[in-house]
Amino acid sequence: MNYQEFKRGYAPELREDMRRIGFENADNTKPTFWHMPHADTRLAWVVCFDFSARGNAWFNVMIGPYWQPMRLPSQEPFPRCVGYANHLCGNGIDTGNNSWHAQPGSFKRAVELLAQQGPTYFARYATPAALLAERPAAQLAFDLADYAQASTLAERELAADYARLYAINALSPAGQRILRESLERGETLLRESLAHLGRTGELPAIRARASLAAAHQTLADLAPMRASQPNSRSLKSMVKACEAVIAAAGVRG
Repeated sequence: MNYQEFKRGYAPELREDMRRIGFENADNTKPTFWHMPHADTRLAWVVCFDFSARGNAWFNVMIGPYWQPMRLPSQEPFPRCVGYANHLCGNGIDTGNNSWHAQPGSFKRAVELLAQQGPTYFARYATPAALLAERPAAQLAFDLADYAQASTLAERELAADYARLYAINALSPAGQRILRESLERGETLLRESLAHLGRTGELPAIRARASLAAAHQTLADLAPMRASQPNSRSLKSMVKACEAVIAAAGVRG
C-alpha cells in the first residue's frame, strides 16, 4: 500500500497498536507518535512512520527523543520539526536495511520491535537531564539552568552556524530563514547565559572566537573542492570571506 491507501485503510489499526505500547497520535496528518516520559512534558519520545515521497509502497521508521523548545519559528510544528538520529530497521535499531515494505505484517513487526527494543533505547532519554547528558544542546542546558554548559554549547553551535553562513546562498529560502533564526537564538542563548554567570563582558571575544573557528573549519572543509574546482566563483567567494575573518583576528591578536 502507498501512503494514501495506508491512511484510508490501515492507519487506525496502527494507531491502536502504538497506543497499546504507550505512544499517542493526536490527529496528526502523518503517522507520527509520541510519549511524554517525564513530568516535564517538553521532553518527548517520538516515532515516525515516514512514507516514501515518491508515493511507492515503502516506509522508514525513525525514532528519537526531542526537547520541544528546540523548535525554531520557521520550522514546522511539533512533531514535524523533529530531527531523527536513529532508524528502526528489520533487525533492530540501526541494524540492517532502513526500508520497510508497507503491508500489515511490516507494521506489526515494527510495533513488536519497538515494544522489545524501544524501552532500552529510550531509557537513555528518560529525563531532561539524561537527554542533556546524551545529546548536549545549548537550548536544553539553558532551560535546565545549567548556564555554564549552555554558554559552552552556544559557542560551539554558533561556530557551526557561522560556518553554514559562508554557504548561505546555496540554501533554499526556507533554509536561509532557519539558519538566521538559529544564529539569532544562539547569540541570545550565549548572551543570556553569560549574563547569568556574570560574564557579559566576554561576549564580543567569544563571538569572535566562534567566527574564527568557523572560518578555519570552513577552509579545511573546502580544500578538497578547491582542488577539484579551482575556478569556482562561489568557492573563491567563501575562501575570501574566511581569509578576511582570519586576517582580522590576526590584527586584533
